[in-house]
Amino acid sequence: MLEDIRENEKQWKVWYDLESPEETKLPCGYDDKTNNDKFKALLICRIFRPDRVVNAIKRFIIERMKNNFYVMSPPIVYKKVLQ
Repeated sequence: MLEDIRENEKQWKVWYDLESPEETKLPCGYDDKTNNDKFKALLICRIFRPDRVVNAIKRFIIERMKNNFYVMSPPIVYKKVLQ
């Protein structure tokens, strides 16, 4: 992987500079090289963009669980908050 990064620095830089790189394909065909394993893609995201890991984990959970129930915040009930 290090050689791929060195040889294709511009592609990785473009991916790195994206606002939400976890939503796009990995450069240099790494989606295919990781056999489209979303967990491996999550690890690569963690290495390059730790600021985007929370969003990447949410996407991972939604894809695995087939819904967003586990990543949604519970609704705020102000009556309970203000008591």
